[in-house]
Amino acid sequence: MSRTIRCAIVPLRAGRQTLEPEVARYLLRVHRLGQGDTFIAFDPEARIEAVATLVTDHPKAPLCEIATPVAATLVSTLPVTLLQGLGKGDKVDRVVRDATQLGVQRIVLVETERSIPERSDKHRDKERRYVRIAVEAARQSGRGDVPVLAGPESLESALESVAGASMKLAFHASGDTGLRQSFSSRSPEPGSIAACIGPEGGFSEAELAQLVRAGFSLVRLSPFILRTETAAIAALAAIAEYC
Repeated sequence: MSRTIRCAIVPLRAGRQTLEPEVARYLLRVHRLGQGDTFIAFDPEARIEAVATLVTDHPKAPLCEIATPVAATLVSTLPVTLLQGLGKGDKVDRVVRDATQLGVQRIVLVETERSIPERSDKHRDKERRYVRIAVEAARQSGRGDVPVLAGPESLESALESVAGASMKLAFHASGDTGLRQSFSSRSPEPGSIAACIGPEGGFSEAELAQLVRAGFSLVRLSPFILRTETAAIAALAAIAEYC
């Protein structure tokens, strides 16, 4: 069975449309589509998709015919906001990519005591990259939407943004309960979940106290200390089993 080729086109509308250079390269060079071939075009912002047919495959003027868009087949149903402590290097890239594939609805990047501050111009470049990574992850996984990306924010501001969550989990090696125990004590199932992951080095003692005051339970994922990006993905995958 051939794999369905999906590609983001924003905005997506019915009719003939010239393909942007990046989209054209993906379809014509990576997948070698030609005139008459079809693919699924999706708009992750509008959460819609449509069958599209290549009308011309000339690399300088690629044109496609887009059918009437309909609601995307697969969108997130995981009611989770991930509060992710800022990490260095490409750690956030991995979190955004994998969290998108796991269906998280919102990602808030959080500045903590042990986060490394970034220049504002450098972060603007990273914001654009995070959006691109999320769209690429949605394309690959079949997801028809992308998570809302926010931050970086202070821990205080991030906690205020999830004040209404019905379940609040902060994952830390010092936690005295596991995830199964946390969910088994909740009935009915929570309507929304806030999951908080610290940066390299974890949260400070003051930040842990702040999380507890905000209603977060300290939960352990493993008897071992996990890397921040590993902890985020492990936590989301585990939460998905209970939702």
